[in-house]
Amino acid sequence: TPPSWPSSPIPCLAPVVDVLMIPPSLLRTFGLVAHVDHGKTTLAVALMAETLQRRRATGQARTDRDGTMGMDTFDSLAVEMRRGITVRAVAKSTWYPRDASSLVLYPGQPHGGVAQGVASLPLLGEIDDQHEQALRYLLTLIDCPGHDDFSGQVLASLRSMSGALLAIDAAQGPASGTAKGARWLNEAGIPFMRVLTKCDMVEGPDAVAAVASLVEGKQDLRSVRLEAAIHDRLAVLDRLLSGATGRSLDPHVSHQLQVEAEELASLPAGGPILTVAARRDGTGVTDLLDAIIRYLPPPTLPPDDSLAGAPPLSLIDASGASPRQQLVRVLRPVAVGDSFPRSVHRPTDTTRVRALHLPMVEGLVDVPSASPGQVVMASLSAPLPLVDTADGSTNGASPASATAASSATTQSAELEPLVFAELFAESVDNGDIFAAAVERVARSDPSVTLSRISSVALGAGFLAGFRGPLHCEIWLERLETEEGLATVAAEPGVVYEVDGVRVRTPDELPPKPWRVVQQPAVLVTVRDAPRGPLLSLIASIGTAVETDYNTWRLPLASLLAGFSARLAAISGGAGRLDIVHDGQMDVSLVVLDARANGAPLDGLSRLCAREDAQRLATALVTRLADALPRQQFDLSLQAAVDGRIVAARKL
Repeated sequence: TPPSWPSSPIPCLAPVVDVLMIPPSLLRTFGLVAHVDHGKTTLAVALMAETLQRRRATGQARTDRDGTMGMDTFDSLAVEMRRGITVRAVAKSTWYPRDASSLVLYPGQPHGGVAQGVASLPLLGEIDDQHEQALRYLLTLIDCPGHDDFSGQVLASLRSMSGALLAIDAAQGPASGTAKGARWLNEAGIPFMRVLTKCDMVEGPDAVAAVASLVEGKQDLRSVRLEAAIHDRLAVLDRLLSGATGRSLDPHVSHQLQVEAEELASLPAGGPILTVAARRDGTGVTDLLDAIIRYLPPPTLPPDDSLAGAPPLSLIDASGASPRQQLVRVLRPVAVGDSFPRSVHRPTDTTRVRALHLPMVEGLVDVPSASPGQVVMASLSAPLPLVDTADGSTNGASPASATAASSATTQSAELEPLVFAELFAESVDNGDIFAAAVERVARSDPSVTLSRISSVALGAGFLAGFRGPLHCEIWLERLETEEGLATVAAEPGVVYEVDGVRVRTPDELPPKPWRVVQQPAVLVTVRDAPRGPLLSLIASIGTAVETDYNTWRLPLASLLAGFSARLAAISGGAGRLDIVHDGQMDVSLVVLDARANGAPLDGLSRLCAREDAQRLATALVTRLADALPRQQFDLSLQAAVDGRIVAARKL
């Protein structure tokens, strides 16, 4: 039964808000996807600030709780604020008041109910005062990371989006992350609008129009689902205006529908392209909010028969304040105190809802219940598992179609860890505390893989897999800043493919001879760094092919040895690095060993490219000589490549 309309205005940010009073047609849950540094988080903050200003203007904001919007509204982690990047997806909700005079039709999801078909669509002149009072949309925005290393956060967030904004820097134009984001959204069947950001940095309206024309000309940046929805709406308007429904229209209503039909017909293929200047003066932000209501659909839910026996909540993110606090999407009505199975395959394993919170932009707000399509923070007696162990499907998700399954397989391959590091507690006595801290940080990042390992010298630890060097660096920094624990981390390494077998250590190598040996490759774009020193830096790290100005195709392994620190040194900290994974490249693979007085040092053996072996061997014996204390006897430190000594130091 659809929820009834409220008899009074929906309370905005009251101490307790009953979200079951919100009709599904007044919900918008949308993501913000973009290439790195394309103004995504700045746009998110501007959207939230505009809704706050609109609420204050209509007397719906509580001044004792509402503050100013800043970048830390979304990028609240210490590492995000220090580096100025987004490393995890964050959902924030806000009320957006809109009056009935600005209503538009949406096929199959009309305002005020769940009736289907043209004959039941409400017309502009049929909205009564009771409905007008309830036209306060609840917008939930999910700000997704732009760096390729954090793609797992984007893919995990797709499950909760009913629409999306694809942000494109007007000064730079579409980039590799733009095309990848559009592909993921189209594969997931999520309609999206294209938004040109930083328009104040482009000189003149003609330049902005030229960028918009460029975006429109790229077929892979078009929203397939939004284009289809616009065609459906045109068909609905045509039937209404032609009288095919048998309903007579008021002349004023007929004029409004004609204007809307002309606006829809004038849209470019794939939906509208909007322009904003969020940082300077907020130009275009209000129009964008109205377009979100107009073009992006309300949340859609799987059929009831697919939810039989499944939990009423679908897990989005497990990075709450405690292990039992999780960000979820509501599939069926749920209230505080409800109990339900944690998995469809384990009906006796139940959990109970202790509390529900709206993730409002001003902070968490307690709610007694939640309606289908809503995104809430749930405190549960036992957390939902991320994966249903019986079939590997996402908890709470409906059975996937063949296309969706193929898309999920492709996306899963794109999230394979490429960089590995061994992690240990600084003190063996802190092993249990260290393990709990690692697992807490890992909950907020679905693309990190953890497996237990053990070392004779360092005790129990983890082998952690990451998408790339930045992912590894940021994650280890989060472990230190958020948990306050010192970590002993072995030097990260990449995964090689030897005759189709993925290998990380020399022990995993298949017997020789090898036919095909490959390593991960990346496209590296560097900005705001002096060209001369940058060329010297690139030349010092191995084979590089310049594919565009300040863009090189490099082996991923060559970026692991302090590349970011060296870039900061030559650029005075201003250099910005964009890394995009670019398949595989051939490599001549060798085994690098460390020895002390001729005896191999366990744990320091590694795989590397032949052209990097001499440099890595020299660095290895130098670091060992600096780290080891002097003794009453001589100690010969050596590094060998495939059994041949190539570097040595006497201690």
